[in-house]
Amino acid sequence: MCFQLPPELLSELANAFCFDFRWSVLRVSSSIFDHFLAKRQQKILKIVYLKVHQSHEQRKEPENIRLSNFRNEISLTMSNVPIHEAVVAAHALISVHTVVRQMPKRKLLSKINARNSTQKRQQKREERKAQTERARQAYLAKKTVQQQQIDQEEGEAETEQQEMDQAEQVEETYDHAMDFDYHLENDVQMSPNLDIDDQQPPAWAATAEAGVQCAIQTMEVSTQTDWNIHALGNSALCEANFKLQRRVAQLRQQLAELQRAPSLVREPEKRPNDDDDKENRTPRGRPKKRFAEKKGSAQRADICQLTSVLNQHSPRSKRLLAGAIVRRLSRSISPAGRMKLISTPKSVPRKRNSSGQQRLSAWDDVRLCQSVGIVPDQRRRLKHELGLLGRDFFATSQSFMDEYRGLFNGEVYATRRIDADRFPSGQSTVVLSCTNVAGVLTERVKRLRASNKLRVLPGNALKLCLAGDFGGNFMKLGFLIGNVATPGAASNFTLLGCYRGAETSAGIRVAFADVARQLADICEIDGLSTQFFLTGDLMFISKIFGHRGAASANPCFCCEAKNLPSEPGRQRTLERMRQQAAQFQEGVQNGVNVTQMSKQCAGMQFDPFFNIEPSMTIPPSLHIVACQGVFFGIFKELRHLCTRHGTEYEEQLEMRLRALGAYKNAWYQEYSGYHVRNILRGGGPMHVTEFLPQSPRRDNILMALELLAKLQSFAVADLLSADQIADFRATADQFRVHMLEHFRRHCSTSKFHHLVHHAPEFAENHGFWGLLSEQPVEKLHALFNDDLARKANTKDLHDILMFCARESAIRNAIFDSNEL
Repeated sequence: MCFQLPPELLSELANAFCFDFRWSVLRVSSSIFDHFLAKRQQKILKIVYLKVHQSHEQRKEPENIRLSNFRNEISLTMSNVPIHEAVVAAHALISVHTVVRQMPKRKLLSKINARNSTQKRQQKREERKAQTERARQAYLAKKTVQQQQIDQEEGEAETEQQEMDQAEQVEETYDHAMDFDYHLENDVQMSPNLDIDDQQPPAWAATAEAGVQCAIQTMEVSTQTDWNIHALGNSALCEANFKLQRRVAQLRQQLAELQRAPSLVREPEKRPNDDDDKENRTPRGRPKKRFAEKKGSAQRADICQLTSVLNQHSPRSKRLLAGAIVRRLSRSISPAGRMKLISTPKSVPRKRNSSGQQRLSAWDDVRLCQSVGIVPDQRRRLKHELGLLGRDFFATSQSFMDEYRGLFNGEVYATRRIDADRFPSGQSTVVLSCTNVAGVLTERVKRLRASNKLRVLPGNALKLCLAGDFGGNFMKLGFLIGNVATPGAASNFTLLGCYRGAETSAGIRVAFADVARQLADICEIDGLSTQFFLTGDLMFISKIFGHRGAASANPCFCCEAKNLPSEPGRQRTLERMRQQAAQFQEGVQNGVNVTQMSKQCAGMQFDPFFNIEPSMTIPPSLHIVACQGVFFGIFKELRHLCTRHGTEYEEQLEMRLRALGAYKNAWYQEYSGYHVRNILRGGGPMHVTEFLPQSPRRDNILMALELLAKLQSFAVADLLSADQIADFRATADQFRVHMLEHFRRHCSTSKFHHLVHHAPEFAENHGFWGLLSEQPVEKLHALFNDDLARKANTKDLHDILMFCARESAIRNAIFDSNEL
């Protein structure tokens, strides 16, 4: 309960006590108020309030008075005080503190606390000095202990070093004796060429005798007890001392024999210097086999190693390249044979194959060079170096070049430059295109028939699949043949066109227009009717059909569905797609909004590039299974579940993934398609989930992974039976229902739509799904990049693309001609 003070008393209190009265609350400086509390000045303040109460209101004493500083409020309970005492105390308080007000605050506090500031400062100084002295004494004591430890360690190290030096000196003396013994054994032998009656010793006898005496004196000094060997307790030194004493006795005996019969000693032969011919020494360990003595696999490994040397150098560094080849090949040849080859004069003709081994045929020679990545120029230099060493197993250069030139017809490929104003990207580029697509197809079919590799499929049709992809800054287009045993091999991909630039609808149409016209006229190849399919990633297929992609209002290029988790929409046809594309172009030219026209035209923008119906499009098995919406969506739920249970479960999951052979990409930190297949293969889904505690969420994740693994099993590179196709459809429906029920947020992607709807539909119509896929063109990127690396010293893009086309054609020829 608070009271308003009269103005005159408030002014006096403010001057005396530095009070600030606001909102009917008496505020006082915290430090002054604390001192008042310490000096029992509460009573005086209460008396002041009593005086105020008596002068303004004739009532009893208030129960509480609230005094607050700037931070907190303090409540004081008042006690009964006589009125006359309160009045006297109030006047005395005001008169006393009127003088105190002029005193500085610091002195005022000192007066109140009755403390001398000088004594306090002196006490603090002494405390600081004592603390500093204690710290200095502790530092000196610690430093003394450390110095004693260092001195002790140095003494032990010095003692150990002295013992090692003594042991080395004894061993060195013993080695000197052994070395002298080698000379002496050669010198004391009798020579039949010397005259026995000749009593004059040779000129070197005095030198030999002096050398023996010097060795004896050295070893006698070494065997003295100055080192106190027995006191050292070193068994090795004692043994060396015993050997030296025994050797001194032997040398004395040999010296006596030398003095008795100096004429019977032949002149010593010169000991070969170790530095003159280090290569003549017998190598330690197991001797290496010669190249001719190795098996075929070991010889191929040596050739691969030589190829790595060739690839590490540019063609301009010829001397370094030749030296590297000689060093690599010299490991397979004996030192004597190598010295013989080096010392052979150039006028003497060398045998190209001194080991008598059989040469490679021209065809095997081409296959070997292609498999290890050797171009003809590198093969020529390698053949020359092997010929110098007598290890040339290559075919003759003439037969090799005849076979090599016959595998590639440079006339069927051409390059042209497209200026920046004609190319959609705004940058000029060089385009490689096939000028005779029908001829290339016919040649491949003939080779497959000659090698009995052409399979007869139902319908007796030649299944050809157009595929393309962008990788390594190059857009590639080609075809695959499905009538072979291994259609998924990278060598089965025939390159029809390539250019450096982005993957755009307009760019593909400008660069490959000539290839598309040729493909439209092909109906039969070597007596077989053709059946064209289309595959690739979803972006490439959308660009070919002129579709705006998965971000459009109608994201599917096979049907006109809008809500992807629902049933598929109206089936697209080439005729309807052309009409919608024409409508889109007309609306855009008239100024209609692009988004609005895209909704009206079901996402179509350009005319389809090839005459291939959307129903002939093979859903990309690799991309739609190992994608963000299907596998990685389910796997994301699995990781969240592991995180919820604890970090030890996350570590357990990573360990189990590595056990399955799944490793993240070093750059993207994601699993590639091959690693996803390893996770889903066999019992992989159970292996990555069984360690988690039992829960409905874990069971749902396990069920989704098992169904996805079963769907992946139908993407085999072969035809499917009727039962497999029916099982494929049932599994896809079950997977769709399960995902919509438990993981609905991962079902609104175009790849999920193709997996559960169009992939089973395609298998029902054509009898396969994974026979032809986008995997060969994905594998081609690595081979294409290797070809570019071998032409890295060439700046002409025309030559680079022609070289890549030649290597691709040679790979096709080797793939087609290898007999089963």
